[in-house]
Amino acid sequence: MPNIAFSEARVKAFAPRTSAWDILDAKLRGFGVRVLPAGARRFFMHTRHHGKRNQKTVSGVNAG
Repeated sequence: MPNIAFSEARVKAFAPRTSAWDILDAKLRGFGVRVLPAGARRFFMHTRHHGKRNQKTVSGVNAG
């Protein structure tokens, strides 16, 4: 998973691949975007709680 500083233009430029892939933001720890094979983008947040890793999709964002 590459770490790249996000901007609106950079996120829109992420090209779809044959399988989904994740890119983490270099500035905001745990925040990332998943690019799906159809080209859709889903923003997510990785956290840890009591040593257990959690991933939540961020809603309310135009990720399409």
